[in-house]
Amino acid sequence: MVSNTSPAERFDTALVTWVAASYHPSMPPELRVPEQSKELIYRRVGKLLDRLLLEVCTEKARATIRNEGTSGLAAALHAFWASGTVELNQSKEATSAFGEIWGYTDGKRISGALQGK
Repeated sequence: MVSNTSPAERFDTALVTWVAASYHPSMPPELRVPEQSKELIYRRVGKLLDRLLLEVCTEKARATIRNEGTSGLAAALHAFWASGTVELNQSKEATSAFGEIWGYTDGKRISGALQGK
């Protein structure tokens, strides 16, 4: 499924993870994805799954179920979901954010600890 999607479509799957994270009990309610945005993201990804499983990857999905059972299809879907996170983490925006986070760390102590000092 991953090879049959564009980077933008894989990014959409990362948005599903973002929505899920925003509703995690440890997340403050004010950081939750608004219901309207959640609905929009779910509709886009639902249409993507329809396209993949009903048009593009139907035979491969059937073969996976035949050979590996539904757990094989579940594993393939899990890899598909993970591809969105990979796509996101490789983006220039994520790389920039990861770089910014270092400004909130104790860089001297980390450097010393990693150098064995």
